[in-house]
Amino acid sequence: MSNIAWTIVKRLLNVPALAAHVAKVKQARVDGSVDPELDLYTEIFRNDFLHAGYFDPIPDDPEKVSFHSLKAAMKAYAELLVARVAPGQRVLDLGCGTGGLLAMLKAAGAEPTGLTPNPGHAGHIRKSQPGVPVIVSGFESLDMDKYRGQFDVVICSESFHNVPLEAGVRNVREVLRPGGKWVIIDYYRTRIPAYNRSGHPMQAFRDAVAKNGFRLAEEIDVTDNTTPSLAFFHAWSSRIALPMVDFAAERYFMKHPVMGYLLGDEFAARRARVKLDALDPQVFARDKRYLLQTFTA
Repeated sequence: MSNIAWTIVKRLLNVPALAAHVAKVKQARVDGSVDPELDLYTEIFRNDFLHAGYFDPIPDDPEKVSFHSLKAAMKAYAELLVARVAPGQRVLDLGCGTGGLLAMLKAAGAEPTGLTPNPGHAGHIRKSQPGVPVIVSGFESLDMDKYRGQFDVVICSESFHNVPLEAGVRNVREVLRPGGKWVIIDYYRTRIPAYNRSGHPMQAFRDAVAKNGFRLAEEIDVTDNTTPSLAFFHAWSSRIALPMVDFAAERYFMKHPVMGYLLGDEFAARRARVKLDALDPQVFARDKRYLLQTFTA
């Protein structure tokens, strides 16, 4: 038995440690203290943004999108939001990630506060942006006695689809001062069932907004401006990432034939189930719309 196989057996036999690890991972999924997607974006782009980006002009070929143009599109996306905030306004960045938008709001003269359920991301912001307040909480469980009516503007940049719809819309209304503004840029499902269930159904979102007394002041469809990033990652995944995975697996199984015998068929079966439709911009545009909206309370 190889060293790797023996290590796996020993770990399986250590039932208390295995149970503790499973419990820790499950709790992290519940409380949001671990966000692999955000961590990945942070490592790739190192600009403290996690969103699709806004391309203008819109590239006609995903191969024309580069890391440089994608980073520029991410900055342009954030600039759309900052342009809707006045200096001196108290702003809640709901789902602030690692704080890229907070920094831009601060530089523009606003008074931003971040909100994230992830303690690690909050720690990153406190270290990189001393003095910018960060609330560590799920928005649906935010302490309203403390934050009711405290903000002039609430901004959601591709974050609200992670918040329970009814509680989320109600709480946005609660934290805004009378006459406050909600700026949200996010995607919604227009087709049910959709290939990917991420995103609130558009009509359900509109109904919840109206129910809570919001008035639509602005709506811009930015679907075509945001999907080039999907096209970029779709091309990158199909032409680089998956072939590299195949190459690494083949090399590993050649060097460790026992593991190849034990796991080769399972790897092949799982690899065959990998689909990239969630990154296909045509599938996205078929099922969803990406909107920039401004509501007044």
